[in-house]
Amino acid sequence: MNKMYREILMNSQFVTDSTYYFGWESSRISGWVNSIAQSLETRNDWRINNILNLNQQFGLKALKGEGGTVLEAGFGTGSLTISARLRGINIDGIDYTPGYVTLARQLASIAGFPEKEIYSSLQHGDIKDLQYPDNYFSMITCHGVLAYIDNIFAAIREFMRVLMPGGLLFLNSVDHRFPHESQYDIPYLPFMKRKLFEIWLKVLDKPLYGLDIIPGYISLPAFLGMAKSVGFDFINAKLTYPETKIESEIHKITNNTRIHYLDSDPGKIYLLAKKVKEEEIKTEGSTFIVLCQKPLEKVYPKSL
Repeated sequence: MNKMYREILMNSQFVTDSTYYFGWESSRISGWVNSIAQSLETRNDWRINNILNLNQQFGLKALKGEGGTVLEAGFGTGSLTISARLRGINIDGIDYTPGYVTLARQLASIAGFPEKEIYSSLQHGDIKDLQYPDNYFSMITCHGVLAYIDNIFAAIREFMRVLMPGGLLFLNSVDHRFPHESQYDIPYLPFMKRKLFEIWLKVLDKPLYGLDIIPGYISLPAFLGMAKSVGFDFINAKLTYPETKIESEIHKITNNTRIHYLDSDPGKIYLLAKKVKEEEIKTEGSTFIVLCQKPLEKVYPKSL
């Protein structure tokens, strides 16, 4: 494994942020670093294979020289954009966090990108206000980003605007109806208000800072409603775990056969969190995956 990839990742803002905001432990950081480094080294990523398959299936012309362009909205480490470009996909990436842009450009340099291509393909940007013309991209891919956006509807509307008619949006995100918080990697009661979540985190010895960068909750039904309202057609939408599992997972925490998404009693929240900690309760979260398409007749201006 390329030691330079590991060194850059271990000293990155991503690791600093994950430790500070969510209390990531060294084993989780090491696993994450190894996974990203291996992806960069092998250029083998399921997301890339997905783009290639969709490109062929829908005639997106996304390979270099074919005329189409893919956008990765919120690239994080940049591993997808870097590896996809090295495999011949015409893809650009944007991210809102300047430190992540710096990290991605460092990794791209190690991967052998020309300097001009590094700066043009990995840019700082806001997915709620994309600085691209209408009807520009043949595909947008967005992975694990929605939970950090304070106005998800604005982002979906922008995706619609910059996609070509017939263009695809491929997206995944945690589904917050399930009682597992993915960044903290802890069980929790879905949709807890901040004051209650603070109690929960204190009992579980987790930092509170992460609450400042998780602005809201998202679920598959909520996303589908927003995407439908701006005109997207749906090709596929699914959960990694079925909705029927939500009740049984919440039951592990509450010992109650009825689903309680919210409980306004701070004392009860404290006792439930203490139970989760003492009994080392584990819960599973679910991710939703959506593939949708901009209809051929839809052309949405930026002023929408």
